[in-house]
Amino acid sequence: MLYRMRPMQLILECEPFVYTLGDTIDVTVEMRPHGNIQVRGAQINLICEEKYLQRGISFIPDTYAGMYTSGRTSQVASGRTERFVHSSVRFMEATRLRRGTPSIRRVGLAVDTTPPPHLEEARALERDANSSWTFDWTLVATVDVVRGRNAQVKRAVTLILPR
Repeated sequence: MLYRMRPMQLILECEPFVYTLGDTIDVTVEMRPHGNIQVRGAQINLICEEKYLQRGISFIPDTYAGMYTSGRTSQVASGRTERFVHSSVRFMEATRLRRGTPSIRRVGLAVDTTPPPHLEEARALERDANSSWTFDWTLVATVDVVRGRNAQVKRAVTLILPR
């Protein structure tokens, strides 16, 4: 059977704690299949999204009259975003899930102790009002469904980086 719609409802829960590198995030994943489905496996990833923002002021001239120029200034910003999987844990191997039978898995995701690649650069820019790095963290649970759309759910978490 080929599943065109969502093959299951996926619920991801974790305590709303503040985590640090090296901590373990206790996660509960509940899978509610909409039919009998075959699963290749499932995993939880901790995604780090690094955002760089640089702000500045730009002068936009209105008229030129000899040596005198009138115009206005405006704020401009440019940035970039980089995403990567920081930590990961596999919580289910190949199995079959039956319709109407919820499956609950409790998983401990060990947060890697390696800091994000741009953390040192972010510290160097702390006193610069025009440039900054920010770090956002998201838990993503994915269930790989055979002959169907993979089920996925996300949840933001708070992770404090060392000073």
